[in-house]
Amino acid sequence: MMKSFRLDRAAALEWVRAFEALYGETARQIGELQQEYPQAPLLDLSRFLQPPEKYYWDLGHVYDEANMLIAERIYRELKPAVERKLP
Repeated sequence: MMKSFRLDRAAALEWVRAFEALYGETARQIGELQQEYPQAPLLDLSRFLQPPEKYYWDLGHVYDEANMLIAERIYRELKPAVERKLP
């Protein structure tokens, strides 16, 4: 955050805290949806790429390699549900 957006440390840490709050709220809402719709396949990827500095170049955008990890995770998680629906 400091390098990409030319922020000082204090400002960068405020952005990191803001993103953490958003990811936490996302996880909470996904958990509620999973309880409300247990038959629907829902994936909570809000904390999947940890530690964030390894996968995100600014905590909002991931490196290309992380996109592959996300795609592979989605495939692994959804494949059984799709196969159950096939004749």
